[in-house]
Amino acid sequence: MTTRGDADALTARLGAFIGYPSSGMMISIITAIAIIALTTRFMTRSSLQFRKKEHNGPKVVPMVPYWTPILGHLLSFMINPHGVVRRAREQFKEDGLFSLNLAGSIYNIVYDPSLIEAVHQQPHAVLDFGSMKWTLAMSVFGVAPDMREVHSAALQDLENYLTKMSLHNGPTETLLEVTLRALEDNIPSLISFSASQVDQYAWERQNVVLASDTAENIQTVEVSLFNLIRKFVGYQLIPVLMGSSFLENFPTFLDEIWELDSGFKWLAFGLPRWVPLRASTKAHLARARLNRSLATFHRMLDQSAAGVHNDLDWIDVTDVSELMKQRNKTWREAEISPERRAPIDLQVLWAMSVTVGYLVYWMIVRVISSPGLVDRIRQETKSSVRASQPEPIFKFPEPPRLKVTGESLFTACPLLKACYLETLRLDSSPWSVARVRADSVLTREQADSGGNLGSFSLERGTSILVANGLHYSDPRSFHDPELFLPERFLEPTNVRLRGEQTADSGFRHLHGEQSSMFSGWLMVEK
Repeated sequence: MTTRGDADALTARLGAFIGYPSSGMMISIITAIAIIALTTRFMTRSSLQFRKKEHNGPKVVPMVPYWTPILGHLLSFMINPHGVVRRAREQFKEDGLFSLNLAGSIYNIVYDPSLIEAVHQQPHAVLDFGSMKWTLAMSVFGVAPDMREVHSAALQDLENYLTKMSLHNGPTETLLEVTLRALEDNIPSLISFSASQVDQYAWERQNVVLASDTAENIQTVEVSLFNLIRKFVGYQLIPVLMGSSFLENFPTFLDEIWELDSGFKWLAFGLPRWVPLRASTKAHLARARLNRSLATFHRMLDQSAAGVHNDLDWIDVTDVSELMKQRNKTWREAEISPERRAPIDLQVLWAMSVTVGYLVYWMIVRVISSPGLVDRIRQETKSSVRASQPEPIFKFPEPPRLKVTGESLFTACPLLKACYLETLRLDSSPWSVARVRADSVLTREQADSGGNLGSFSLERGTSILVANGLHYSDPRSFHDPELFLPERFLEPTNVRLRGEQTADSGFRHLHGEQSSMFSGWLMVEK
């Protein structure tokens, strides 16, 4: 029989065998770590003294001090990226930019508007904005490494098509008109007030918690508003491109899009599937299912174009958009397999669903939370959006009918557009990343508050990250930046952002000319 003393002795011998560190060794290890961290911090802090390359020459971009050698700011940036960059913004508020060391890769974070303008003036030979798009396309969406030229051409074609359809009415119905018609049909049916999932609309299922009659005989429901809105938005946008039966045939597609989005940063960092991190593993699995669904969809388009009987009769591709049919034709002629096309379309569908879903949700929440704002918007939009109640049929009430005049809504409702721009400022963090391909100098286009132009050297091999979100939340640029104040975009001094300007002026002012993930921003705005 083994006693407690025997067990302790066995544990001690086992610890000696495998080499448990003694208390003295632990103290030495902790002391060494502390010395390394303090030394690293001291050395990186001393670099804040700007070194000139030559007399009165450009400054070196200031590096934020860090404690961990080799990794630099990587761990703190992964844990709390917003906190890291906001503290650095306050530390270097006179400069308008700073740099971070992410495991040996240097990122120059630019947030001053004048410097951002200077970044976009740099030629392609100096700054390459396409490399980060391509890296994310491979790591996040699974685009094959040898598909770079095809990927770039497909996104450019998409941008050209969406811009054309958004700005000009062609002989056929535009994507925008199809979207408006879907909204007219479905907004009155956002909630069915039914407790049974069988009787609920697809976007309600798994979101409606309770349906009941109150004491006043008024039906009420409890819902997850975020889940309801993001799914509703997806059900309006995706069929515009992919056809009305796409989500019926792939009912989990939207849920998997959001699973992919939840693990986006881990995929972007290149974390493999076998790493035991739940969000990363679910994102890998969701991506595989999404790409399989899209590959099946493209095979059906191929068979339909060839006049061959579909292997899967339940997939109807008759009302797929002309954009998708044209892309499919291009890929067929280039003999690109459906499996290799799927990740490119996945990137587009993810960007549309997630971007618009977030913005619509936060705009609804912020408008409702602002006293009196709902009534003002209703007054402004009453000539552009009209609702009517049809007569009941056999004593059963008909759902309300909605009529939206798109052009009037876009051009004659400055307060509504100001609410959108303010939501964009607060709740989106658009960013652009470029690789520095040659040594260059970044110079302010306009003098700062101290009357200084200022110039900074960019070293080849580093990267530039244009952080528009830091500018949007900067109290030096926006009064009370944490408050939702759409009136700030109605001020006469903000000529580019007034409601009567063209649709893309204010949007591009907030988003910049480059987007790291999606090109069809004009369509997203409308």
